[in-house]
Amino acid sequence: PFEIRNHTIYAAFRAHCDLPPGSQVNFTVLKAAFDSSTFSLASQDFREAGTSRWAFYMARRLKEQKRFQETEDLLRWAVDGLRTEIGEQKVDTLFGKSVLAKFLGSINRTEESLELFQNAVAMGIKVLGAHNPVMIEWHEILATLLQSQGRLSEAAGSLRQVVRGLRRWKEEVKVRLIAEKLRLVLLLNGTSFVPGVDELINETASNLPDAIDSIARQRLVKANEKSSKFILENNLNQAENALKRGLEKASLVLPITDADLLATRLNLGALKQRTGRWEEALIEFEEVYQVQASTLGPEHRDSIATSKAIVQIELGTGQNQLHVRYTNAMHKLSAATNRFLERTKWTHGRDDKSVSNLLAAIQKAEPKLGKHSQGVLKAKFSVAAALAHQGRSKEAFPVWRTVLQDQLRYLGPFHQDTLESLRETLLWIYQEGT
Repeated sequence: PFEIRNHTIYAAFRAHCDLPPGSQVNFTVLKAAFDSSTFSLASQDFREAGTSRWAFYMARRLKEQKRFQETEDLLRWAVDGLRTEIGEQKVDTLFGKSVLAKFLGSINRTEESLELFQNAVAMGIKVLGAHNPVMIEWHEILATLLQSQGRLSEAAGSLRQVVRGLRRWKEEVKVRLIAEKLRLVLLLNGTSFVPGVDELINETASNLPDAIDSIARQRLVKANEKSSKFILENNLNQAENALKRGLEKASLVLPITDADLLATRLNLGALKQRTGRWEEALIEFEEVYQVQASTLGPEHRDSIATSKAIVQIELGTGQNQLHVRYTNAMHKLSAATNRFLERTKWTHGRDDKSVSNLLAAIQKAEPKLGKHSQGVLKAKFSVAAALAHQGRSKEAFPVWRTVLQDQLRYLGPFHQDTLESLRETLLWIYQEGT
């Protein structure tokens, strides 16, 4: 039965990964479990229940022992499983591809590594956002691979992306280092005129954030125009879908505090209010208000306007103190999450009671705050991390994956919570940065 095969290989991986670093691995038992599990026919539960994580861990150990063929076989199996069961354009699969690509590059299989990285970068832009820190790193690696293959023009293009991305994050020291690499590549490529480093940085990154933001804002303008047209035609479902699509694309470029992004979210809230979905509209308005109040201040005209929209919902539903209840729920969940993190700091999440208490707090807060609010997503991520530390990978990984996807979509790649989730995912599952 699949369950027995899955348990066998999972247990074998876990046992060997728990050996002290540097110790020799006996592959007799592992190989027997590997063969008996029929990897190619493994069920979805097997692919997702943490076995891939142990495969990446094991691959790192194999690489340390210079058992490169076995490392490659294991990584390819893990990536294939993620691609088949999770999907080609999911965060898990992209990270898995990057690990395999880095390994192939480290053993001088440059062409294969290059092909994988090009694929990961092309898809990663759509999933992670062009200036996500992960994407910046991948562009830099891609540039190195392209340069090694003599494809200097393409390498220069990738390095320009790195300069732009680092400038977006205000990493000025790194910007200069990459610009020096870019200048060298341009010289090697025989470019007729290559400016100095400072001029090259200004030329590469001049008005770039404005240009990128402008494209994203144009998408939002078009989305709002389409929505207005559909509203005039009384096609409210299409109007809502137009706004949602515009927000989904723009949130990967614009920070959550961007005024145009917030204005579009308010339009979406107003549309939900018009269709009688008062609770959904309230959550939309409240999330916008929280951002406005924290960045502009509660006395700013935009914050006041949003506050008035919330009051209109209170009047329309006949329910007073909705804003107060939302704020209280947010503070309670934040306090519960902080208590959880403090209590599990020394146990590394191995506290079932604390986990169940936080789950109960999330369940209570979610109807009031919405399932995509920052506080709810952060609390869920904390639970997923604790479950992973308890060895409950089957429960942890789906939550982790969903939270990260939602943070990318609703908070954006520039939000601190999203970055923290990315770091934890890379560290825990893919052994990156360890």
